[in-house]
Amino acid sequence: MFREQLDSDDTISDWKEHNGSEQMMKKKFWFGEWHSTYTSCNRLYKKLIADIEWRDPNNTGKRGELFVFDDEKQSWFNYVYDNYLVDDNNYLKFNRLHRKPKKWGIRNFSQTGSNYPLSYAPFNSNQFLPINRKHVFTCFADQDAVCKAKLRQKINSSYVKFKLTKEFSEDNNYVCNYCGAEGNDDNPLHLDHINPTFNQIYEEYKMRYGKLTLLAGNYGVFSNFHNKRADFQLLCADPCHFIKTREDRRMKAHG
Repeated sequence: MFREQLDSDDTISDWKEHNGSEQMMKKKFWFGEWHSTYTSCNRLYKKLIADIEWRDPNNTGKRGELFVFDDEKQSWFNYVYDNYLVDDNNYLKFNRLHRKPKKWGIRNFSQTGSNYPLSYAPFNSNQFLPINRKHVFTCFADQDAVCKAKLRQKINSSYVKFKLTKEFSEDNNYVCNYCGAEGNDDNPLHLDHINPTFNQIYEEYKMRYGKLTLLAGNYGVFSNFHNKRADFQLLCADPCHFIKTREDRRMKAHG
């Protein structure tokens, strides 16, 4: 019923999600198909959603309609739970996922066709709770890449935004560090990490304190570490920031 085999070619294929690389995994036979990449698993999850016949014919998501999987699909998700659960006991306990849920389903919160989170009834409740599948199961995403992307998003929306609006914007030298163009409404400037980069700060933190998790409390700890280490420069959003990011990725790729 559920089978696994090792890929004959243990290579890495390119993918765009979370600005990372998608590592070839053991081929998995679940949801009725073979899978060896995150993209393949996520594509099948979206197919599951597309095949659901919602009671709300317009799929507006206004009622948060719940679709509970049939027994066959329940067994599929139980298998994924048994074999691809994240190794993060604190996060799992916080979400009451340290024990197998009673049931699995999907919520329809979508008004745009994109918000259908995986949902579950915890072992000690009949109430279904939504969860990001990529935060829970390793077959859907590289967990380290997910965590890094989440932290970067939070840093950008708080500390970086503050620095840009409160400090750099009041500087008389509000110009791009690459081309010297002045920042204005037609040429918005971005704050860019320089020596160390965000990725370097993230890796340094992990080396000192261990891996990060997606629990909300970890953001404050990492944020304090980041803010003490970070240094910035102003770059034109386009093309200077794009060019600099491309150069950083090339240097990283070539060691």
